[in-house]
Amino acid sequence: MQKILRTLSAASLCFVIACNPHEDGADTLWSEFIATPDKDNLDTLVTHISSYVEKCDWGSEINNIAVPPNFRHALFGHINNGKIESLSLGLFIANCLDGGDLGDFKRSAARFFDIRPEMFVTLIKSKKIPMSLYTSILVMPPIEHTDNIEAKAKVISNRIELLRDIDSGQFAEIKSSGLDALVKEATSLQNIRSDR
Repeated sequence: MQKILRTLSAASLCFVIACNPHEDGADTLWSEFIATPDKDNLDTLVTHISSYVEKCDWGSEINNIAVPPNFRHALFGHINNGKIESLSLGLFIANCLDGGDLGDFKRSAARFFDIRPEMFVTLIKSKKIPMSLYTSILVMPPIEHTDNIEAKAKVISNRIELLRDIDSGQFAEIKSSGLDALVKEATSLQNIRSDR
């Protein structure tokens, strides 16, 4: 029994000290990425946190180890401003986000779509992002339109047009799934407007 307890204690110590990315430079890597969101910093950070990201789950403490809360707002700001590497990182760590952070990520990713639609669908395809995440991003309104049905309807209508303008070719499935979700959302908003 003592041998088992010693083994468990050693494993716990490894997790808290040696296995915690904050103890081995992850905060520095996050800081470097936020300061300069380029491919080199992205690749280095992803390599460093990937084993934690694989274990992320809704409400799990490992989420905060993989994606420290103090860097999330800055990451979402970069995504909101159309930074490709930031969206790539956001899509990679999306399973580590929940609650308000997940909503903020989706809003910033939707804004990225609004300003760089073709690059957005290119990343969705190349990163093999689940359609459920992709479509939930597309229908996410900006925070300032949350309670404004008319403004939300206009955003959704604009996104339908942006997606229709993308060449179907290699993006046929992504385009079709996205349009289905957006048209469904537009219909739902129209029904709410009609009921008023």
